[in-house]
Amino acid sequence: MALHVLYQPMNQPEPSWRWISPTAFASDGLRWHLRASNHDVERHEHLLFPRTVEMNEERTAGPLPEDPDWERIIPVRLRPAARLSPGQRQVIKVDYGMVDGEAVLELRVAMLFLFLRRLGLDRGDGLVEVANQPEVNAAMAEASARFSAGDGGGQDRIGG
Repeated sequence: MALHVLYQPMNQPEPSWRWISPTAFASDGLRWHLRASNHDVERHEHLLFPRTVEMNEERTAGPLPEDPDWERIIPVRLRPAARLSPGQRQVIKVDYGMVDGEAVLELRVAMLFLFLRRLGLDRGDGLVEVANQPEVNAAMAEASARFSAGDGGGQDRIGG
């Protein structure tokens, strides 16, 4: 089903109506997100539940476009931050259950931005760093390019 929702993105002063078809729920550890196909701009987005102001209709959705950023899984290899002392790095290895100095997490590309932000990996001052940063950056750039190509209103990656 498709739902007609009034949604308040943070990059617009007023809420706007959009037709969405929910496809998945995801948590970033702090908030719950709704992954949905936005029929108005023909792309998939993350929407935050509290920003949905109103819902007034539903209809048959029809076939949904593929969501390659949700379907693609990428390994994110974490290691202790190089700036830490040897003793601190050892403790981080234990804290994160690292094997051979790394912890490998399998993530959906659509969730990379939220994951990196949640762990502070987007700031570069955390206790861990991404060992395969070029691969993660490339996946995020591909997702961002796909998102921008379907941009119909300037919402950000997580529904703005």
